[in-house]
Amino acid sequence: EAIFCDLLQGRWNMKKRIAIFGISGSTGQAIVKNGLARDYEIIGLARPSSQLPEENKNVEIVRGELSDREKIIQVVNGSDAVICVLGPRPPFSDLFCGDATAAILQAMQGTGSNRLICVTGAMIGPAENRAFLLDWMANRFMQRAPEAAEDRHRQEDLIMSSGIDWTLVKPPRLTDLAAGDNVSAGSDLRVGWFSKLSRADVAEFCINIFEQNQHVQERVFVTG
Repeated sequence: EAIFCDLLQGRWNMKKRIAIFGISGSTGQAIVKNGLARDYEIIGLARPSSQLPEENKNVEIVRGELSDREKIIQVVNGSDAVICVLGPRPPFSDLFCGDATAAILQAMQGTGSNRLICVTGAMIGPAENRAFLLDWMANRFMQRAPEAAEDRHRQEDLIMSSGIDWTLVKPPRLTDLAAGDNVSAGSDLRVGWFSKLSRADVAEFCINIFEQNQHVQERVFVTG
């Protein structure tokens, strides 16, 4: 009986585990900071050439390419939630979001992981959520970088048709400011040219909706 109680107590004390794709970026690091503050276990995939802002003994880093399915499985396996903050940088010559997301979804389905939170952006997806100037900018982006826009659209389509418990988080312009107290979120929220949100707020929002099981199978726009 004593052994059973010890085992039961140990089970209830197990830490939550979050897998992060895009862990080397600024938003990924904001999620790491927020997760560690909540005493989560963190694991992430980082490309061999990527530089992490700082090494942390409480964060497990798996080095590998986004095309390495075995490494992706290693990161996903045993995770309570997968948070994807992948994104290409200008001039958008290296497009990988669609293919990487397909591999992540395959790994999740193979390992039984069922909760995915993916940060994309307000300029992808429903036009009715964008005010005039922001929608004009989104159309300009699609005209000037059609392959990058298509890669992002494919990423969202793959997630929405996956059958898992997904959330697409769609912030406008991101900043490095401290977290605020006035974050608005909703599938019908309208964002504009001057809308912005800090990466710290994005991190807080992503982990909150995981903990509270909110916005499941929704494209949710967020702004400060």
